[in-house]
Amino acid sequence: MAKKTQGTVPTVGVKLTPKERKVCLKIADLKQGLSSQRAEALLYLDKALTRAEVSKQTGLTNDQIRYLLGRFRQIRLSLFPAEVLGKSQPGLAKKEKKSEKTAERAKVEVVEKEKKKKKKDKKKQKKKKQEKDKKSKKFKKAKKNKKKSKK
Repeated sequence: MAKKTQGTVPTVGVKLTPKERKVCLKIADLKQGLSSQRAEALLYLDKALTRAEVSKQTGLTNDQIRYLLGRFRQIRLSLFPAEVLGKSQPGLAKKEKKSEKTAERAKVEVVEKEKKKKKKDKKKQKKKKQEKDKKSKKFKKAKKNKKKSKK
């Protein structure tokens, strides 16, 4: 569904869901530099404007808009920083904090498991060494006894 305007680069419009449109409007209203410009660009692209027209409206370059389109198609609204998304969706910030805590707990559990495994491996190695030493001592003793018995 390419739209071509005379003398401009054709572009494919972005289809925002109603929820995405609402979030983009809030981010655009925040007036937070690049994030707001990107949100505005997505809103204009949703209206099927060309990249050249969006560039004039937002101040982003044609290459920045092309990059934005690619990233948006890959990860949708996740292209915005968490703090910006949190400001546009207050409930989302709490969910992200919970997921961060969960991730942190998982990391701690992994580290603890690794420590336990290392400790267990150390014990096994120590036990093997002790057994090896015992065998070695027995062998040396037996060798001495053989020498004595030959004499």
